Amino acid sequence: MAYAYKNVYGLDLETDHGGTEAWIVQWALSDGRDEELGRDLPSIRDLFRTMLESDVASIVYIHNLSYDWEFFKYAVWNLMETINATLHLNRRNGRIITATVKLEGHGSIRFRDSSLKMPGPLYALAQQVGMQKLEGFDFIPGWSRTVDLDDSAAWDYVRMDARIVAVAMQQMHRDGFIKSTSSGDCWMDAKRMIREKHGKNFWSNHFPSLSLELDTVLRKGYRGGINISQHRGENRGIITHEDVNSMYPTVMMYDPLPYGTPFITLCPPENDETLYVVKCRMKLTVREGKIPYFVFGNHLDADMEGIEPTEPVQCCSHYHDMTLTNVDLWCLNEFYEIEMDEEMPPLYWCWAPSTGIFADYINKWTKVKKENKGKNPMMYQKAKLMLNGLYGRFALNPDGESCTMVYDAGEDDLVYSSASETTEDMDAYLPYALFITAWARYRLLTQVKTVGDDSVIHCDTDSVIHLGPPVESGNYGKELGQWDIEEMPVAMYEGGFKRYIEILNEPIKDESDLNVACAGVPQRVDMGHDAVPIGMWVELLDDPPLICTQHELGQKHYQIRSAWLRKRYTDAGLDPDDVNTMKLIPKKVRGGVILEERTHRLKDGMTSRFRCRL
Repeated sequence: MAYAYKNVYGLDLETDHGGTEAWIVQWALSDGRDEELGRDLPSIRDLFRTMLESDVASIVYIHNLSYDWEFFKYAVWNLMETINATLHLNRRNGRIITATVKLEGHGSIRFRDSSLKMPGPLYALAQQVGMQKLEGFDFIPGWSRTVDLDDSAAWDYVRMDARIVAVAMQQMHRDGFIKSTSSGDCWMDAKRMIREKHGKNFWSNHFPSLSLELDTVLRKGYRGGINISQHRGENRGIITHEDVNSMYPTVMMYDPLPYGTPFITLCPPENDETLYVVKCRMKLTVREGKIPYFVFGNHLDADMEGIEPTEPVQCCSHYHDMTLTNVDLWCLNEFYEIEMDEEMPPLYWCWAPSTGIFADYINKWTKVKKENKGKNPMMYQKAKLMLNGLYGRFALNPDGESCTMVYDAGEDDLVYSSASETTEDMDAYLPYALFITAWARYRLLTQVKTVGDDSVIHCDTDSVIHLGPPVESGNYGKELGQWDIEEMPVAMYEGGFKRYIEILNEPIKDESDLNVACAGVPQRVDMGHDAVPIGMWVELLDDPPLICTQHELGQKHYQIRSAWLRKRYTDAGLDPDDVNTMKLIPKKVRGGVILEERTHRLKDGMTSRFRCRL
């Protein structure tokens, strides 16, 4: 290989704070076998300086780069001031993707986020490479004052965390996954396979760079999954939870998708096979007996109708500007009565269709996934990411952020100086992602009709949970695009938008007997105490009917009531009568970041303030 994975490192910091200021307590840089160690900001600055002056290009991975960067950015700033090192920050949506520090004529350090390569907590990454994350300190404010850092055992935790990242990322590089993010790995491999099979011009001809003006128009029609919530409260009897096997790869394998540069017309395309995006203005009224599923893409339209942004449209009092694929228009026609505004003639962008361009890519990674299940956890997980991550890379936004750091005297701190940066020659092709997600919605709604609109309890993106057994006409199985029976819960508490709890077995003996989905509530565990559940979701595990209320989660001294969860705590050596269930939210302070405790209300805005009059 052309790259040198021997220069791939893992870095981990342990930090402390006093409420208004934070600082580095210890750090470890690992090459997968040995570690460099330090206690403070000056020592990590000296490490970076040595690396820069070594004339070597190094890649340093950190699990959650944006967090740790806020601590060691001061070391980077010092090197910019003293040895004229340069910094380039690549950020999207406020999150640092990469940070590259260079010393002209010498070396460089490219900081990357390992969680963007392999998403999930660090303990899961450790398991994927056959390692074990160690039990750490009790990280309360001021924890480091009671730790003897002259004791070598006090360094085991930070050393192991850095080593886990180094070993995992070096394996990624050895296997050829050398990009900064998982989606970058997908993009690189897909391009390579297409060019090897079809020649170097095939990609640019099929996925040309589109104008920024066209990207802006089409992006208004780029939508995510569908969420449907019915039968709120407790449901018992026969319940089926079914998931489609690899929704987005299925679409990329079997459904017609656009290619090339579109032509524009004021007339509806006459060829039924033509794919198009239409810009129009319309009113919607849900058809009798059908599920209202369509959610406005912005708050302004929702406010016009007096509904919450996450609430499905029942009927419209006003016309609304819409940008829709013809696939979405088919779906709307099935579930809604549509009234077009005759004063605004529709405008169409049209493409010829193609099917299965990435069939070889999907077959390759499906095979890798099957071959590594139960054998190579890391490659199995990577294959899943390679299958599911390619579609989104087509939708990469041309609007980026040119960012650097400056010293703000008023803040007496380093702040970011950002400017919007638009990439004129964008290496992406939004129409492909636009239609992939549209066909996914079509497939989901088709399954909703198959199981029966009234029986659906909850569905979201690629899953349908419904009353009753699997239907005889359903396409069930383990192959690509088939529906797999995920669970047959004995009961289900439906709470609303992305919020439910399934009871898989009764009586409940441990958390594996429940399946919890609750947007905004992290599902954290304490790996040092037998992976016992901790934090906010403890309240939901303890009392599942809470999911159906507008209860405010988060207590400093929560008392567990359920016998099974109390036993989990006592068996792990924890106190079930004193559990902190607060949510932790990062907050920047002088010197770094602290985690502030917050509560979270179970509310999704599904109840409208008023309905339109028919």
